[in-house]
Amino acid sequence: MWKTIRTRYPLVLHRTLHAAAVTLLLFGCSDISEQNAAPLQRPVKIVEVKSVPLFPLRSYPALIVSEHEVDLGFEVGGKVKQRLVDLGDSVDKGQLLASLDAADFILAIDNIEANLAAAKSDLQFANAEVDRAIRLSGEGHLSDTRVDNLKNSKQTAEARLTSLNAQLAIVQRTLNKSSLYADTDGLVQAVYVEAGQVVSPGQPLFHLVSVDTLEVEFSVPEQTINQISIDQALKITLPQQPQFQGTGTIHKLAPQANPLTGSYTVKARIDNPANLLKPGMSATVSINDNNPPNVLMIPVSAIFNQGDKVAVWLFDPASSKVRLAPVELGIADQQRVVVKAGLKEGDKVITLGVHDLTSGQLVRAL
Repeated sequence: MWKTIRTRYPLVLHRTLHAAAVTLLLFGCSDISEQNAAPLQRPVKIVEVKSVPLFPLRSYPALIVSEHEVDLGFEVGGKVKQRLVDLGDSVDKGQLLASLDAADFILAIDNIEANLAAAKSDLQFANAEVDRAIRLSGEGHLSDTRVDNLKNSKQTAEARLTSLNAQLAIVQRTLNKSSLYADTDGLVQAVYVEAGQVVSPGQPLFHLVSVDTLEVEFSVPEQTINQISIDQALKITLPQQPQFQGTGTIHKLAPQANPLTGSYTVKARIDNPANLLKPGMSATVSINDNNPPNVLMIPVSAIFNQGDKVAVWLFDPASSKVRLAPVELGIADQQRVVVKAGLKEGDKVITLGVHDLTSGQLVRAL
């Protein structure tokens, strides 16, 4: 029994030692494999810095406005009898918009005309009296004083007739002004009056805008205002009507910048033959620059904010590593930004994953 136990013990020990050796060998191989494995490279998107024309096609948000618009009202006061147009109506030049109650004017005309008839009769009588007095005076039957008195009466009758004719002309003109007509083709953009309302002379009642020729108004920053000129052509698109493609010509440039925004107001005249455009519509204008300067530009997504400074991640093709490079930026659009200092043409910058990188990190291009 003891002999048997002694012969088995070395065998068990041998097997145990063999298993331990195999385990150590496996762990050793694993450590060697991990040491020989390639370092992890983060996938990134890389763009080469190039010198390109500075925004050869610039776009600006714009607003459609009327080139000709006016507030219309009566030149005389009175009670509004009728209003014939509503907000948004299209009107033609000479179309009746509203009228005042003209009863008082008509009564005044009737009264003046009656007085005129009497004045004409009085003047005829005075003329006849003067002629008769002159004849009698020549025959010695009437004194010169009497003749002079009759002549004075004739002059008074003439003056009264002249005054009444003037009064009639004024009242007739006033009557004509009791009807308000459109002075141009256009749209009624605003209405400030209702029938039955008493209005004063010159009080605005309608706001009329012309739609045959419109303007597109937009703001240009000071960095590019010197590249805008009178008679320069531009293209107009409408966000809500992609099928529309219009053109225009710049005809107004603000002489100074808006003190609040620092930008300059520009207006371009545009045609509207089909009346598709309406004042107040949003638009986008695009302007081609004939001689844009070349600048270094990078995607906006490459910018890495470092406190109050900005930088980009530069890629070194030789080492496949990145480093942070401070840059000075210029003007930008929605996708690209001008680099004024810190980069040179041919540099490679990271544009995707810039917030997940560390200096010296290995990366690979997607």
